[in-house]
Amino acid sequence: MADTTQAAILVVHGIGEQNPYEALDGFARGLARELGVRAGQLEHRLVWRDGRATSCVRVPAPPGRLDVDALDLYELYWAGMVEGRIRLREVLTWIARTSLTPLRLWAQNRELLAGERGAARRRLWILLREFGRAALLLAAAAFIIGAVLAAARQRDDVTTAVTDIWGLVRDHGHPWALVVWAASVLFAVMVAVGWRRSRPRGAGVTDTERAASAWWRRASLVAVVVLLGLATAVDVLSGLRVWGLVGRIVYALTAPRVLGLLGAAALALALRHVLVKYLGDVVLYVTADERSSLYRTRAEILDLTTRRLRGLLEDDGYAAVYVAGHSLGSVIAYDAVNRLANEVRADGAGAPPGKTTRERFDKLAGLLTFGSPLDKVYYFFRTEVGPAQAIRAQLLSSLHAFKKAASGRDYGDLRLARYATPQPPSFRWLNVYSPTDPVSGYLDFYRLEPPGDAQVSLWYGLRFAHTAYWSDPRFYHAVVTRWLARRP
Repeated sequence: MADTTQAAILVVHGIGEQNPYEALDGFARGLARELGVRAGQLEHRLVWRDGRATSCVRVPAPPGRLDVDALDLYELYWAGMVEGRIRLREVLTWIARTSLTPLRLWAQNRELLAGERGAARRRLWILLREFGRAALLLAAAAFIIGAVLAAARQRDDVTTAVTDIWGLVRDHGHPWALVVWAASVLFAVMVAVGWRRSRPRGAGVTDTERAASAWWRRASLVAVVVLLGLATAVDVLSGLRVWGLVGRIVYALTAPRVLGLLGAAALALALRHVLVKYLGDVVLYVTADERSSLYRTRAEILDLTTRRLRGLLEDDGYAAVYVAGHSLGSVIAYDAVNRLANEVRADGAGAPPGKTTRERFDKLAGLLTFGSPLDKVYYFFRTEVGPAQAIRAQLLSSLHAFKKAASGRDYGDLRLARYATPQPPSFRWLNVYSPTDPVSGYLDFYRLEPPGDAQVSLWYGLRFAHTAYWSDPRFYHAVVTRWLARRP
C-alpha cells in the first residue's frame, strides 16, 4: 500500500435524533486535529455514489504516518429510514420480551458461556451484567405504565387544578397586559439561555470569534435587562399584580397529589421520548425475524449500508476501505462486513454482476466499533433454536461467522464440515468502549486477535459516556495509532 494515495472511511452513526452530516462532522474534526491538519487543507468533495452526488471530506495525512496520503470520509445516514415507524406500545412489548431473554434462554446460556474465553468468574459476570441491564429496561417500562395508571386514577384532582388555574387567568382584569408580561419574561429566559451557551469553547477558537462572541454576549445581557424591565413596567403601570396571580397558580399546582402526578407524568413523557426516539431505533434494526412487520426497516438499512460499502470497495481510486460505526451503527457496520464476507464465500455460479469478489473484499482494511452493543445484540437477539435443531443452529452460525467466537455447543454426529470465513489480509478491528457507558463494553463473543485487533477502554463521566468518544482526543489518537497507522 506504500505507493497508493487514498483510502475511504464509511462512518455509520448511532441511535437517536441524528441530523445529516453530524457524524461526518464529528469524525472529520477529531481526525483532522489528531493528524495536525492546517487551515485550508480539508476538502469538501462531491463524488457519484449510488446514483447521486455524495459529499465526502478529504483529510490529508502527514507523510509517513499512514499508508496513504489522504482519507476520504463518507457518512452513512440512516436515521430518516426509521422516523415514525415505531410506536411506544411496540417498544414496551419489545422491552418486556427482551428482559425475559436470560430466563427464556436459560438452558442455552451454559453452552454460550462455555465457549467464552476467560475465567469462570468473567463468564458469570457477563450473565449477571445482562440480567442487570434487562432489569433496568423493564423498570423504565413499568414506570411509564404505572404513571399512566396513576393518571387515570387521579384525573379528577388534575382536572380541578386546571379548572381553577383557568378561572384565575380568565377572570383577571388585564388579559393583554398579562400576555405582554408573560411574553417578555419568556423571551428574557430564552435569551439568557442563549447567552449562557454562547461562550466559545475549545482550542480552535480564533481571536475574531472571541471578539464577536464577547460583543454578542454583552448585547444579550442588555436584551435580558430590557425585556425584564418591560415586564416590570407592564406590571406596575397596569396594576397587574402578577406575582399574586403567579402565587395562586403555583399553590394550585403544588397540591401534593397534583404535584406528584405532574412530576410522574413529566418523567414518563421524558422516558417515552427516550424509548421511542432512541431505543426504538434498536427495536427496528435488531428485529431479525423475517415474519415481523418491523423487519423491512432492518433490511432497508442493511441493504443501503452494504451497497455503499461495496461501492467504495469497487472504486479503483481507493487502495483501502475502512468502516466505522458508533452505537447501533457499529452493529450495522459489522452486519454489512459479514454480508460481504458471505458474498465472497458463495459459489460464483449464477452470481449477479455486483457480487463482491475476493480481490475487492481484500481492500477492506478495518472495522472500528465504538460505544458498541454488539455483545448485547448477540446475547439478547440471537435467533432462538430448539435443542434438536442442530443443522439450523449451525447454518445460522455460519451465516453470521465473521470473526465470531465459537459457541460451546456440541453437535455430535450432525456437526457440519469445517468452513473458512474470508478475512482481508490487512484487516484490523478496533473496539473502543467505556466502563461507564451502559451500551458498550468489551467484546467477549467476537475474536479480536492482537496484534492487529485491539480493544481500548476509556473512562468518561456517566452522563455523557455514550457520546463522549466523538469529542475525545484520546479516542482519535487510538484510531490513528491502533487502526489507521502504517502496516508493518
